[in-house]
Amino acid sequence: MNCDELCERYNLTKETIEELEKQGFLTSMSCHNGEVSFSEEDLGCLNRIFTLKNAGIDLEKIKEILKMEQDGSRSITRRLRVLKEQRDRQMRELHRAQKTIDRLDFLIHELRSSEESTGRENDKILKSKDSR
Repeated sequence: MNCDELCERYNLTKETIEELEKQGFLTSMSCHNGEVSFSEEDLGCLNRIFTLKNAGIDLEKIKEILKMEQDGSRSITRRLRVLKEQRDRQMRELHRAQKTIDRLDFLIHELRSSEESTGRENDKILKSKDSR
C-alpha cells in the first residue's frame, strides 16, 4: 500500500504518517522507484496504534506497549498493568464527569423549581388583582 492509499484508508494526513515514521512506529516500509509502500506489518501496527489511541493512551505509552508486545508472553503482566492503569484513569474521569452532570442537573432542577414557584406567585398576584 502506498502513502496516498494509506492516508485515504485511515483518514490521515501525510504529515501524520511522517510523524509516525519519525517516532519509529512505521519501520517496515520500503521504497521502490521513489514510491513508498507500507507492509502488512505497518498496517497492523497502525491498527494497534489507533485502537490504543482511541482508548485514551498517549503516544509514549503506546510506544511502551508496542515494545512490550514484541517481548511476547513475557510481558503480558506488564501490559495488563498499563491497560488497567489507563482504565482506572478513564473511570476517574468518568466519575468526575458524572459528578459535574449531577451538579448541573441539580442546578437545572433548582432553577425550574424557582421558575415554577415564581410563576405560581405571579398567578396569585394576578388573580388577587382580578378579584378586586
